[in-house]
Amino acid sequence: MSINPKELGMNVSKVKDMIASSRSKQATDTYELTVVTPMFGGGIEPGQVNEVHPVRASSIRGHLRFWWRATRGAACESASELRVREAAIFGDTRKPSSVKLWVETVPHSAIPKHANHSQKMKNGKIKYLLDLSLRKYEYALFPFHNIETSVQYMPKYKFQLHIRYDAKDPSELEQLQLEVKAALWAWVNFGGIGARTRRGCGSLYSPCFSPDSGIRSIEDLQNWFAHSLREYQLTLPATVREWPTLSDQIKINPGKKILDQAWEDVIRCYKEFRRKPNDPKKRSHWPEAVSIRRITGMAEPLHKASNTLSEKGHEVAFPRAQLGLPIIFKFKDNEQKQGPRPYEREPFPTQLVPEHGERLASPLLLKAIAVSEKEGFSAVIVLNQPKITGLKLKKAKSNQALIRSIPQHEIYVSPNYDDPSKNPMKNASNQKTVFTTEAFLGSEEVRKWELLKQP
Repeated sequence: MSINPKELGMNVSKVKDMIASSRSKQATDTYELTVVTPMFGGGIEPGQVNEVHPVRASSIRGHLRFWWRATRGAACESASELRVREAAIFGDTRKPSSVKLWVETVPHSAIPKHANHSQKMKNGKIKYLLDLSLRKYEYALFPFHNIETSVQYMPKYKFQLHIRYDAKDPSELEQLQLEVKAALWAWVNFGGIGARTRRGCGSLYSPCFSPDSGIRSIEDLQNWFAHSLREYQLTLPATVREWPTLSDQIKINPGKKILDQAWEDVIRCYKEFRRKPNDPKKRSHWPEAVSIRRITGMAEPLHKASNTLSEKGHEVAFPRAQLGLPIIFKFKDNEQKQGPRPYEREPFPTQLVPEHGERLASPLLLKAIAVSEKEGFSAVIVLNQPKITGLKLKKAKSNQALIRSIPQHEIYVSPNYDDPSKNPMKNASNQKTVFTTEAFLGSEEVRKWELLKQP
């Protein structure tokens, strides 16, 4: 078989032209990101840090899809419209993605640490407790405290994110970059990487998307937020969509602080709101404990009388379900306070879960918004999420038997208290509300947190 050198030269030329044409329709952006609060998980195995590949491109793609839906996707009127638009950018089972991602670790930045230390308990078992350096964040890190296996975390970590766009023409390229940059902006500032990001773990800093380090006041941050909405052409919907979307309900402490302190402040604020007792005996001011006692018919004689819900009627209420599920309730059982009858003791452990599934992410994001690798502002961000339609109250033991279904009107409720001053379900105007996020934003705890100054 003979080959004509002239034809071969023409074919090589065509191939080069095709490659050049293909490259002209592609563009690659590169961003350097820094993990600025402890990162848990993020690797291949749940709960463990992968020292070689601490952050995976597939995880970042998932985060970007979520934040795209929460920002640019919020303009869609229906879930079906959302799926079509999302697939055009990120692909689906029938169409490849127009956006390719890959990650490179900055040398010498991936140094994991152990999050806990072992301790022998009275029963002889070994438990792993949070390291003292992390104990101040215990309320956010409770899944990693008093557990049976040790876990690792990444205190600081730098990586480069490369994004390649496959576009037909410059106009499509510009549109793709707008879609992805909006998601990046939201992910960097309001999200994170790894586990427990809604409680501030794995928060990020990027010179391209984070607020400028020169920002010094709430007004500066409000201007930055408004400017970003215009830059990324974002319109926050007035109505709740079928999926979580970013809202304009954002509270920020005015003092720029070291990131660890900013994060600690907002976690402590949330802890005090959820746990504040309303009497000297340290009994909770929330209605769930009394509700479970009423449903199960069990209570120690001293706890039979309600300290929250009105004694008139048999109302039950579970408003804290709005802040994320599951919730596990464990009552402190004291044999000396029990009565002689089987039901004169505290209820057995129970758990509250969605009527469909086992988990529901919180609409509250508690974090430090970084303005540099070391400083930032303490912040609370609210996502607009669809209402919970119902819950299941189940036994927390292995059989997880259903105790009772909880309808929507017992979730979104401002219950009746004999002493209305103890009711936590009130907004900033001291009016009753059925929304727990509104109660939190209007709470005494948040007002005190907003007044905290730089240390």
